[in-house]
Amino acid sequence: MLMRLCNFFIVIFFGLISLPSSAAGGFIVQKALVTKVSATSQNQEAFWVFYSGGTSDSCNGKAKFRREHAGTDGVFDRAFTLATSALVSGNSISIYSYTDSSDCESAVSVDLHT
Repeated sequence: MLMRLCNFFIVIFFGLISLPSSAAGGFIVQKALVTKVSATSQNQEAFWVFYSGGTSDSCNGKAKFRREHAGTDGVFDRAFTLATSALVSGNSISIYSYTDSSDCESAVSVDLHT
């Protein structure tokens, strides 16, 4: 009986430590206006989007997109294209992070709004 109880607690313990952390993906900002887009960040495979306004801003007007966070080159390239399109057109954007909505250097996705 003691052995079964120990096994039960071991299973519960390892089950709990394997759960994902409390950080979750979410929007860094929603419906903000792009004010500047940088083409790189210190010669890294990354770029910055600077923005103003919007809602749910957790990064004080700037978000960094890194190729390593994007998962694929296509996702990274489309995010850059949509950000520059928003800058030129004056349309608003929402910026999403898969990992943590408060991590300003983990931006991945751009939604372009009309």
